[in-house]
Amino acid sequence: MRKALVRVILLFAVSFMLMRCDRPPDTSLIVGGVWKTDSLYSYYNGFGSTRYDFEEEPHRSYSSDGVLTMTRGPETRSFRYEIKSNDTLLHYMNDGRVVDRFRVLKISKTGMVLRKELPPVFPGEGQMRYQVIYISKEN
Repeated sequence: MRKALVRVILLFAVSFMLMRCDRPPDTSLIVGGVWKTDSLYSYYNGFGSTRYDFEEEPHRSYSSDGVLTMTRGPETRSFRYEIKSNDTLLHYMNDGRVVDRFRVLKISKTGMVLRKELPPVFPGEGQMRYQVIYISKEN
């Protein structure tokens, strides 16, 4: 009887952890506040590097009506954005062309981690190139 109870508890705990791992990020947290890039990790065919100097990166503001406002110094530009499948963030030009496509790896009230797939620089098969962008919310 005791072994059966331990098995049921263990099965429940493992099932709960597996369900929790598959849960998509809460992308509603993207709305409100100003997001700034903290660091950017670039990967290309086994080589990686991280940048921390982002004085020229625009700050992003996502509104609930699907408008993305990017600000760098005195310059401001507006785009559209959409979240698909609860883990894909798309930035659009106003004419509907996709500017950027990101996979939302993690999001919280204070930070976000996005992954952007990039095309290879050199010709050939089997290449992998991407960026992981770490962004924090300013209050």
